[in-house]
Amino acid sequence: MNLVKKNWHQNVMAALELAREAVQDADKQIREAGGKEMTSGDKKVARLALAYSDKLDGFMFELEKVGDKWQSIQEAIDGDMPEVQEVVLPTKVRATKGGFTRKVYEVAPWTNFVATMNGCVRIEEPTAKAAFAKALAYFDLEKVAKLGVMLNGEPLVSLDRSVFKKYPQSVASVKDGWYASTYCSTATKVQFVREFARRFGVKAEVEIIPHKMKSGMRSAEDVRKPVKMSRPPKSLKDGRVVAGVPYKVSEVVCAVMPVVFQRKLITQAEIDILLTKAASREFRTGGWAPLRRNKGNDADRFSYYDGGRRSSRYYSPDRVSLEFNGKKYYLTSQFCPGALTPVVKWFERKGLTRRSIVEMVEIAKRK
Repeated sequence: MNLVKKNWHQNVMAALELAREAVQDADKQIREAGGKEMTSGDKKVARLALAYSDKLDGFMFELEKVGDKWQSIQEAIDGDMPEVQEVVLPTKVRATKGGFTRKVYEVAPWTNFVATMNGCVRIEEPTAKAAFAKALAYFDLEKVAKLGVMLNGEPLVSLDRSVFKKYPQSVASVKDGWYASTYCSTATKVQFVREFARRFGVKAEVEIIPHKMKSGMRSAEDVRKPVKMSRPPKSLKDGRVVAGVPYKVSEVVCAVMPVVFQRKLITQAEIDILLTKAASREFRTGGWAPLRRNKGNDADRFSYYDGGRRSSRYYSPDRVSLEFNGKKYYLTSQFCPGALTPVVKWFERKGLTRRSIVEMVEIAKRK
């Protein structure tokens, strides 16, 4: 007798996401403690401690590869013959303790959602969880918390992650130390976003869409086609030019991002989103938030130590200076191979042409 379909793919993905968040929290703790030790303690001990941050970066990279491999297995199943899928993912009937059988209905199809905030900020993530976290980052979370919104008997958002005890694997980091529970349907997530937009005077266009990567979302015609594994575009480091811009992604962001800030081509709401780890998916920064707030008291952590080792994953303010409405920000240096394409597209949405981007890089290199 066939067994009921187990949602094993979702369970493994949730476990990997939980592992990523745990490693990121550990890395943040090491960097903060190491920075304090470097400022007021033994610098040798601080260097040795911060070396473990690099080891965690390597471990995070391996986790990402495991996640990609797991996703490829699911895609292969989705593209296989229906008979094979029935063996791997049985869904028909199951036996009860009394020996009887009953019909097992198919699980609702996987869904995601996209949102456009105030007609300019596009939110589109691989999962509804990530999209929900990015959408929440657009709002003032202190005001959201004051609304007293509850989900599964727990606060929807909180600065204290320990309050989420029922479904800790579904907790997402939003911004500035805020966390949100995401254990609900896509429709419920969309309702939250629309309600907060209505209350806070934000024009939000939210649409539920099929999940492109999950099982059950392909058409019969697509299932018969062989699955082609997509690979990220190569950067100059791999010997190829990406997006028509003959420079490395680090050279592009260091030259163009300051111009975006100087010309006010970016809004505070967009900056708030770039301060979150959720934005790392779009910019391919390996789990690091593209921007970090410069609070003016950690300059030592952003200097170069002996041997050329940098204590942070953000560029020194001497190299990249970003300022908006009196606030200063650091720009991450952790752009992964293949990040040039999404970076250039993001600049193009700000009204910059590829020709102007190249000119900015050339001007910066001459300085």
